[in-house]
Amino acid sequence: MLSTKQQFIETQKKVEKMASNGGFSLLSGNNIIGDSDFGFLANALEYIDTKLHRPVYKFFWQTAIPYKVVGGAMDYASFYKSNYSIANVNPIASGSNNVLITAKAQLQKYSTKVAAFTYILEIGLIDEMKADKIGYNILDEFQEGILMQHNKMMDRVTFFGLPNDSESYGYFNHPDVEVIEETDTAWADMDAVTFFTKINEVLIKQVVASEYAEDFVANRIHLPLALFGKLALPMAISGTNGASATTGVSLYQYLKDNLAIALAGYGVGEISLVVNRYLANIGTNGTGRIVIDRYNEDIARGILGMDLTRGATVFDATSQSTKTTYMAFVGEPQIIRPIAIKYYDNK
Repeated sequence: MLSTKQQFIETQKKVEKMASNGGFSLLSGNNIIGDSDFGFLANALEYIDTKLHRPVYKFFWQTAIPYKVVGGAMDYASFYKSNYSIANVNPIASGSNNVLITAKAQLQKYSTKVAAFTYILEIGLIDEMKADKIGYNILDEFQEGILMQHNKMMDRVTFFGLPNDSESYGYFNHPDVEVIEETDTAWADMDAVTFFTKINEVLIKQVVASEYAEDFVANRIHLPLALFGKLALPMAISGTNGASATTGVSLYQYLKDNLAIALAGYGVGEISLVVNRYLANIGTNGTGRIVIDRYNEDIARGILGMDLTRGATVFDATSQSTKTTYMAFVGEPQIIRPIAIKYYDNK
């Protein structure tokens, strides 16, 4: 291994060779430098990390609800729902009573909006030439920026509906979903038992509304990030004379273990507690919302008419740049069974 001094000597020899008449000339103002006295060190005493550090961002839309890729270019996506009603609630016929029970089936079509989203990637000609000279794939790198912007937009559509459309709703603000508002105590001020009881009550409401059907009863609780700090604390238990002590079990673990036990008779299995960045400042009072649901495309799903796709690349002589288009057709979420979702809002 060469010492630092030896590395300096070897590098200097290379620079002197390049600066000689057989090498290349260095410019200094209006003068051409050919003398080896003007040799220089290039990167010999500098460490360069060649990894490109990109912006960081976490996306939530891919795991919040299932997405279906269908159709291509479109304006609407539709689905059908059926319902049954009984005209006579007493089907027993006796004596001269010839009244028979009548069941009616109702079929209804629901349509949701699909919008086209377009992006343009512009790369200057000079930047492109420089990138080619050093073997750097500038198009692939810049496409990462398009993909990040698209994922941000997908979060926006999934949780709050199509932008610039006041009549479009997402998974976290849909008007057909029942809102249960906390009116007694803010979450941050609740003790462990009270918080557990409140969540358990909302879960039971969801199970009953889902008619106890195991494919539709809740198995997830979406929480704001701030609540995880509360859940991480050890649970406190009360004793006699107002004394209290802490257990070695966090409220997070207690909820996971005991909600399933408390709801075992309702067909509820293991409960997943998941964090979501978009729940912090929404809800009835803008102080936070908890969403209780089940991951099932027959409850709620997103629609991708066409996933993000690269289009044409053209050269713009005015700006001396190449422009590449990207397009996606994205639909607002389809809330098929709103009764299987519950919003629990903070005080």
